[in-house]
Amino acid sequence: NDWDNETSLGGDNGQGLERASAISFSSEINQKGYVGLGQTETVAYMNDLWEFDPIANTWTQKANFIGSPRKQAIVFTLQSTDLAYVGTGQDATGLKKDFYTYNASTNTWTQIQDFPGLARRGAVAYSGENHGFLGTGAAAVLPNDFWMYDATLDTWIQKAPFPGSPRSGAVA
Repeated sequence: NDWDNETSLGGDNGQGLERASAISFSSEINQKGYVGLGQTETVAYMNDLWEFDPIANTWTQKANFIGSPRKQAIVFTLQSTDLAYVGTGQDATGLKKDFYTYNASTNTWTQIQDFPGLARRGAVAYSGENHGFLGTGAAAVLPNDFWMYDATLDTWIQKAPFPGSPRSGAVA
């Protein structure tokens, strides 16, 4: 029941930069944490990815995201895989709906099926029973739709809409 002071993102001199509107996830397989994308006070859209090793207390920069640099993207991971699913968000040209997987074992990115709903930023995402879920966020309107991603079929399936007030920036 306490807090520990870990090494700063990017090491002692902070090469990873302080950031907002980033993604973060952990790998069940390699037991490491990841932080990437987002923005800083001077960089509006980022595409870097950093891996934290809690045993060594070190950060290592990994392969850059292959989509356009962005902020307010979402990420989810699926049980028993070493893949993170990253998509949506906002880049210099506007809102996005493209999606990619990051394989922590091979340090590689691959583009997958685009999200079929409205392009958006600030959506909420989570995983359950080997499916990813994405909903709400900010588009031209505040959508309340919800979608399920089936990785086996590389397809999105629309689910019942969120019954509460539409919102952006929710957390799951």
